[in-house]
Amino acid sequence: MIDEGTGGLLQAIEDILNDVTEVVSRGDQLGLQLYVSRHGEVLLDEAFGQVRPGTPINRNDALPWICCTKLMGALAIGKLLYNHGLSPHHRVAEVIPEFATGGKAWATLAQLMSHALPFEPEGANRPYSGLSHEEALAQACAVEMSAPPGTGGWYSALGSWVVVGEVVQRLSGRIYSEYVAEHVLKPLGMNHTVFGPVTPPRSPALFEREDGRQVASERVFPGVLNPNLPGTGGWGPAADLAKLVECLADPQAGEALGLTDATVQALTDTYRTGLPDRNFGDLDLDWGLGMCTDPAWFGAPGGTKVAGHTAYGCGMVVAGLQESLVVSFLSSSVVPPGSGESRLENRIVRALYREIRTVAGAGR
Repeated sequence: MIDEGTGGLLQAIEDILNDVTEVVSRGDQLGLQLYVSRHGEVLLDEAFGQVRPGTPINRNDALPWICCTKLMGALAIGKLLYNHGLSPHHRVAEVIPEFATGGKAWATLAQLMSHALPFEPEGANRPYSGLSHEEALAQACAVEMSAPPGTGGWYSALGSWVVVGEVVQRLSGRIYSEYVAEHVLKPLGMNHTVFGPVTPPRSPALFEREDGRQVASERVFPGVLNPNLPGTGGWGPAADLAKLVECLADPQAGEALGLTDATVQALTDTYRTGLPDRNFGDLDLDWGLGMCTDPAWFGAPGGTKVAGHTAYGCGMVVAGLQESLVVSFLSSSVVPPGSGESRLENRIVRALYREIRTVAGAGR
């Protein structure tokens, strides 16, 4: 529901609700969850449409987060680095010696987590689903570089976060999924989120439009829904996903996780910029420590300090750090990427920023 105390944002939210309702009624999206907060105050937490054909969606339904799951690992690393006197510029191989092969000996955590390691394509694209953690780690460590670390971009959906998961395990002495559950999910109150093997089975795969019908997506390959992969295995509602960045935008939420100002800065500083990504069609995005810091990617105004992630055409979460604005969007259907500024989730972010800046300008 909309909180009546949101002031000037009420009109923007009303316009957003009309836009969302029209998109779902046209069938452009099967169903979606939308969550908005500012300064820690929930402005909107609603669900629209269907979770699967014929079944209404609920705002607490667990939807796949795909690559937005990486934010769990980013927060885990952020908490552990300073406990061990380390920084994002620490070499990965000092924690995982076997990573120092194929030109990666001097690769830093910041480069690993900002996707600034130009891997050899044939190695980076190896399948990871179906492997044990030990097998996946050995495969990720064996991948060779095509150029020195930090000189090229290569977004690694799976392999890089297998390594991130191992860094967490070696620094904490805990299995990655256990550490994340105890030190990230629990203190943030993410009660509807699951990560790792779960019984009973989760919701079905994502859906796509085909010949006017919604059919289970065949282009979302099973690996990205694998519960054992730390970069893609999270499921939960949009409200829970939002908490992974609310703790960066709202100091009170950050206290629950024990984040210091230095940790928040380390996570949200930009470590990669001006490096076209060969795995993303030479797209050039700014990246922080496991999160995208490029406002244009989310529909935010240029120069805005943001941190967040997107998910294979079916999700997005972003925090406007200066405005303490958080938007979390999850869909039960895949809308192919490439629509850019016209994407529904980007329109939502733009509308909110437009209203915030209008109100700020009127107050001067």
